[in-house]
Amino acid sequence: PFQAPIVLPDGRPRLSFTACFESGNLAMARSETPTIYSLYVDQDVNTTGYTQWFYFGVRGGYRGLKVIFRIVNFKKAGSLFEAGMLPVVWSEKSGRGWEQ
Repeated sequence: PFQAPIVLPDGRPRLSFTACFESGNLAMARSETPTIYSLYVDQDVNTTGYTQWFYFGVRGGYRGLKVIFRIVNFKKAGSLFEAGMLPVVWSEKSGRGWEQ
């Protein structure tokens, strides 16, 4: 269940986020600008309060739009992202499955 995107005065919509599905862990998304979003994810279950993964849905993008997602509350000292791991993306529109 996505909320309807907010449309800016210049006619461009802001993105809409959801984590209302199994394993979704986005707690909050805040739009800093139309292309920069600060994301807060829920803490990992059965930990002492750290967060090392993310899983959420986004709608409202369009071809050519470049967006920065800043995950603000990652709280683990070490991460596989520091070792070169890259996030993956699934696009229903592309039909290509998971991609980096």
